[in-house]
Amino acid sequence: MKRERGSALGEVGSSYRLHRSIAWFATVVALVACDDTAPLDDAGMAGMDASTGDGDGDGVPASLDCDDSDPSITSSATRSCMSDCALGTESCSDGSWSACSASTDCTCETPGEMRTVDCGRCGVASQRCGTDGSWETPSECFSEQDCFAGEIERDVAMCGQRARICNDTCHWLPWETTVEPGECEPGATQRSPDGCTGSQTREETCSTECVWEPTGTCEVACISPPAPSRSGADTVCIPAGDFILGWNSEPTSAPELTVTLSEFHVDRVLVTKARYDMCVADGGCTPAANPEYYDIGDGQFYANGVTWDQAFAFCEWDGGELITEFQWEKAARGAAPDRRLRPWGDEVGTGCMQHPDTGCLDDSFAVTDFPASVSPWGVRLLGSTFEWTNSEWADRHVDVPPVDPTGNPVVGTAVTLRGHGWGGPGGPFTRWSECAVRRRGEGRGVAWRYGFRCVY
Repeated sequence: MKRERGSALGEVGSSYRLHRSIAWFATVVALVACDDTAPLDDAGMAGMDASTGDGDGDGVPASLDCDDSDPSITSSATRSCMSDCALGTESCSDGSWSACSASTDCTCETPGEMRTVDCGRCGVASQRCGTDGSWETPSECFSEQDCFAGEIERDVAMCGQRARICNDTCHWLPWETTVEPGECEPGATQRSPDGCTGSQTREETCSTECVWEPTGTCEVACISPPAPSRSGADTVCIPAGDFILGWNSEPTSAPELTVTLSEFHVDRVLVTKARYDMCVADGGCTPAANPEYYDIGDGQFYANGVTWDQAFAFCEWDGGELITEFQWEKAARGAAPDRRLRPWGDEVGTGCMQHPDTGCLDDSFAVTDFPASVSPWGVRLLGSTFEWTNSEWADRHVDVPPVDPTGNPVVGTAVTLRGHGWGGPGGPFTRWSECAVRRRGEGRGVAWRYGFRCVY
């Protein structure tokens, strides 16, 4: 928002004068805006000669700027001034200051006499007659008000124009709008669902006419950053919107439901041993309850052999929360209407690219293994092991809220596991929907080869 201040000539007080000044201002702005031949320099000022310079960066060339060292003062201003013995004001227009209105007649008749004189913004100062018969320099100006009488303040924002005038008691009169503002400031950007479907949005840019115009393609995108992570988590944002929960051929996850989740950020890969070790070193976590499992592999192996309570404590220490089963399934499956069986699609996969059960039957792995095990959001290793969730076990998806379900908080010992572990129940997972399969974790205090991830 850019403001200019100026002074009205002559006596102030009539509403007519304000309307006339505002109308003049609107006319000048309109003429400049309609002149397609007017040159524009980098500051965007019509007819401006860039060679004159702009020391304070306010978009007004030095030759027209009342104070080229102060960006709040442009091509018009009013300020206090004084002669040898009196106070007054001076006005600037297009970079030229008028003569100071202060009297230059300093004579007085009675040495020692005191008087009060007007000063500044309807303020008062005291002044004494000196022994030489001349008025001495006035004192400091007291009781000043809001503005200089006759000063006009103009406001140009979002292609709109308004102005207000300072009355003869040095108070601002109400703003009067001459041109209604547009929707936005030119060059501003935002994301909007207008013209898109479902949870998609697209980028819009504010035009020079202060109207939002689409400048991007419709896509699902996130708005907020993740919460800070002490361990330096690499997160993926899952945008707000619908996903398909469940699989009708799996009794514990039937029936299929359309569920809406708010935006969340999730670990791209399972929490690694390196990150878990940081928590232990900081005193936020206890060493893995099952070192036989935990000690397999280096720091880039997933942290397993930890109990549910240890996984929960790590996420809390790291600034996040243990993922719920609903967040897990959306991160694995993608947005509605996607009903894929596995994070990478419907096919089982081959060659140890997606999961241990797709060709290698290895019983230990780093989080960078299985490069094709990537969900539509870019989350990896969803399903390459069972994972702890922050949802207590329920036999079926019963009474699931349609918006932001969390599941029952874990207060007992039965915890919902998600994913499909190596050589999981029933053998290789060709008969399962890896995205929807749910398993009951017997005991939050056990420490099997389960992984986990956090949301932020």
